[in-house]
Amino acid sequence: MTQLVPEDQPVVTGPPPVAPASGVDALLELVRAQLGMDVAFISERVDDDRRFRNIASSIGLPIDAGFTEPYAGTYCQMITDGVIESVIRNSHEHPVTRHAPHTDSLGIGAYVGVPIARADGTPYGTVCVYSREPNGELSQRDADVLRAVADVLVELIAAEDAETAQRRATTAAIDGLERDDELVIDLEPVVDLETMTVVGAEALCRLPDGTGYHRWLAAARDVGLAVQLEHLVVRKVVEALGTCEGYVSVDLTTDALSDPGFAELVRGADLSRLVVEVTEHEHVPDYGHVLATTQPLRRDGMRIAIDDAGAGFASLRHVLMLEPDLIKLDSSLLDSIDTDEHRQTFVEALAGFATRMDAVPLAQGIDTAEKLQWARELGITLGQGPLLREPPAPTSSLPSGRPSD
Repeated sequence: MTQLVPEDQPVVTGPPPVAPASGVDALLELVRAQLGMDVAFISERVDDDRRFRNIASSIGLPIDAGFTEPYAGTYCQMITDGVIESVIRNSHEHPVTRHAPHTDSLGIGAYVGVPIARADGTPYGTVCVYSREPNGELSQRDADVLRAVADVLVELIAAEDAETAQRRATTAAIDGLERDDELVIDLEPVVDLETMTVVGAEALCRLPDGTGYHRWLAAARDVGLAVQLEHLVVRKVVEALGTCEGYVSVDLTTDALSDPGFAELVRGADLSRLVVEVTEHEHVPDYGHVLATTQPLRRDGMRIAIDDAGAGFASLRHVLMLEPDLIKLDSSLLDSIDTDEHRQTFVEALAGFATRMDAVPLAQGIDTAEKLQWARELGITLGQGPLLREPPAPTSSLPSGRPSD
């Protein structure tokens, strides 16, 4: 069974990363410039090899970060084993390094290097700087500076390696979710509150490891795979259209909705039965782009809903900019609705606002007969929630939000 990450492990949220500059790279570049050297690098010992983990250079090199070669005979091996000292002012005249192959292949004229260890004390590799020309002014002080910087580098390396491990685990989990077809869609009925018949359903995602879908989505967003995960949900929803009546709604970010792959996924489906919900909590940087990319789909019948309306300012902005077909009132609006006159006025105003915009108002979280009755009295057309999960058989129509004449 695919597992995402341990439940107690925090998940970084936010928009997809744009490959920010490595903190290790930035610090290496600073050290290189401060010591007046051409190259700074970190090498990691991996069994019998060394791998150049990070390189900061002001000159062209025959290698890049990630380059791996045998460890034996390298400056790093000789520094770690005490064969050479930490500071070498002229590599071409040094009795050991003048014969070392890397003196010529990497163009090492002067060199400073120190071993580095992990937090638990086990050897990691070395951090080194060098220049192409000899440098008679190098001193032990330069090695001391490098040792001090090495302590910070070790912490940065540990943090970056942990993040990389999480990214790989998350990527593998999402790939496995798709490969093993483990994503399950449950349909929560949406009921016409006047006739008490089912007119549609909201697709709710169930994950194999028991964690919530939004936790998976946050982890996927952190590794740039949110759209891939959301489109996996869309495929499941399209399949569900063939097994139920009425419409099916699905939560999507505008990134996934406006991605060209979305139109391909729903090609051939009955778009009049598909509703896409945009949550109140999502930041939409470019409404124009969303409107332009979804216009052809909406012409073919696809509907847009604003989810969690009334929970904050963003939902009202979504309503004004996206011109939705449904407005889903946040479930909190029905709390204490029977005793709170201000809440009653607000819900009634939202319902009236929706119908004046030709949108259908929908109340979420109906779990008591009192909430159901108040939703009806305040002009709410549709509802969903625990109380309505065992309603009569579905119909195929979506009521209009237009006020009757």
